[in-house]
Amino acid sequence: MYCFYIDMKQRQHLDTVDDLQILLRQHALLQQFSISHLGVFASFARNEPARDIDLLIEDDLSLEAVLQFKKSLEAMVDNSLEVMLKSWENPIVLHRTMTNIRYVKG
Repeated sequence: MYCFYIDMKQRQHLDTVDDLQILLRQHALLQQFSISHLGVFASFARNEPARDIDLLIEDDLSLEAVLQFKKSLEAMVDNSLEVMLKSWENPIVLHRTMTNIRYVKG
């Protein structure tokens, strides 16, 4: 089981994919959850005003690991998060997603 604690007062708003990448590196979240292929898509990836951050995990992770990753990241940011798993996604939706994806590195 993964455990992550952060003071809720330190939650920050992310405006760009670069901001997300910096945060992920600072907290080594991708390494912690063995994520090697994390993509950002939709309006946030295009640097447009966004209600949420849409993420695509291409790695084959358990549902528990994905939920813990999302929970850990949500504890750090005040943005809403939507997470998709490539292996579970509809091929048509996935094709549209891949047209504007930006990958982040931890």
